[in-house]
Amino acid sequence: MLKLGGKRAGVFAIAGALGLSVSAAQAAWQITTYKLPRSLEPVELTTMAGADAFLASGPKLIDETGTVTQVDLWENSNNGQFTINNPFPGLTSGDTDDFAAVISGTLVVNTAGRYDFFTDTDDGNRFRLDLDQDGIFEDFGDLEGHPEESIVPDGGLQGAGTPERSLVFNLATGNYKFEITMFERSGGASVDAGYRQRPLAQPAGPQKVLGDASGGISLLGGSANVRVAVADTSLGTPITTFFEADALRTGTNEAGFPQSGVTEVFNIHDSGGDADFANGVGAPGLGDAGLTDDNDFMVVGTGTLVVPTGGVTDAIFRSNTDDGGRLLIDVNQDGDLLDLEDTIILQDVLQGPTNTDSLPVSLAAGNYTIEYSWFERGGGGEGEVSVSLAGGAAGTFTLLGDDAAVAAGTGLDVIGGTLPGIPGDFDSDGDVDGADFLVGQREGFNTLSLADWKAHFGETDAVASAAGVPEPAALVMALVAAAACRMSGRPRRGR
Repeated sequence: MLKLGGKRAGVFAIAGALGLSVSAAQAAWQITTYKLPRSLEPVELTTMAGADAFLASGPKLIDETGTVTQVDLWENSNNGQFTINNPFPGLTSGDTDDFAAVISGTLVVNTAGRYDFFTDTDDGNRFRLDLDQDGIFEDFGDLEGHPEESIVPDGGLQGAGTPERSLVFNLATGNYKFEITMFERSGGASVDAGYRQRPLAQPAGPQKVLGDASGGISLLGGSANVRVAVADTSLGTPITTFFEADALRTGTNEAGFPQSGVTEVFNIHDSGGDADFANGVGAPGLGDAGLTDDNDFMVVGTGTLVVPTGGVTDAIFRSNTDDGGRLLIDVNQDGDLLDLEDTIILQDVLQGPTNTDSLPVSLAAGNYTIEYSWFERGGGGEGEVSVSLAGGAAGTFTLLGDDAAVAAGTGLDVIGGTLPGIPGDFDSDGDVDGADFLVGQREGFNTLSLADWKAHFGETDAVASAAGVPEPAALVMALVAAAACRMSGRPRRGR
């Protein structure tokens, strides 16, 4: 689960030296979500909620009305349950994207009895029926006892050919208002709506299109109203490349963004994502991974890649994204990610879920600044970054930062934050103090410079200071005092 805030390496060495508990959650990616202002997003109809909002407020390129005698409308799609295929009013292109249609009218039940209803659409739909004949559609029922009147559930992105059916209703003769709303994202589009008689202890009757009175239900006045609204998709500036995505890092974001958090591994997706690894989470600020499907955002993970003693040879890094993915590692440890060799993976395209592997990468033991970025244009999205220490062999990839894989020697660790810029800050907490001396002493100063520690003792990184995480000075002083006591308490040897 994504955790707000972060843990710093500041007290790690001191806590270990004093026998205090050391949290395994120290290893973490710092994750930040950048979100394009929704006012700049082009209209893209992917959900019923989005279709409702579009019908209410646009922007619309076309908004036409018409009538049909039978509820079967079609534009360049597979046939649904019927082959009547009335045209959608106002559509002339033959393959229109991002539009919504509302079919409404009154059903007349001429023969009382048990009925069910169905829709078959490309893409989503909702069928409302005024079961209690009060003139109002109660979508979720209410405390006054009105029934649920969205009788066919909201649909998502889908093709035609499979009907979505309601429950069975026992209807008296009379008039019942109805409303069917459908939306189309792209490709072919169609909507069929119909009904069947459902007598007790007998097979269901044949399917009838709404408008065919031979099954016991007719349309009042012999027709239904149709409204078709086509979105003006020329507006907005969507995120389609890293050039546009990176602009969010210094430009204007949606209100409340950027938002940040910490997670052990970079395994982030939304409800439309198709993640390769289990237990993915939603991006900070965008909600639950299984429920949200947002557009036009970028997620950036930063940290320090820890390469263990012995280094790694011919490691293969993998980015799995929908859409673009980019992995940067400061391979020459010069303090920036600007060198050509720092770009390990760059997949700057709109795509479905795709694995992109690096060339073989060899790294000496040490710490390396790392950044992984993923941008999403629309629809389902995901971003994962993993590594294979076995040359990319099948089944050997593990997520960067996976503690279990690190412990097993099959993965690489990522610890929170980027490498500080102060020589001698061996515990990467943003200052040079006694804790760093203990780290160097434990390592034997074989790879850490005692001269750096002496030269920069007492210096503090401005970024770390602003973070407000205090250095445990009292513990350092206690260690120094204890060492002094041990030295002063030794008996003198005779000469």
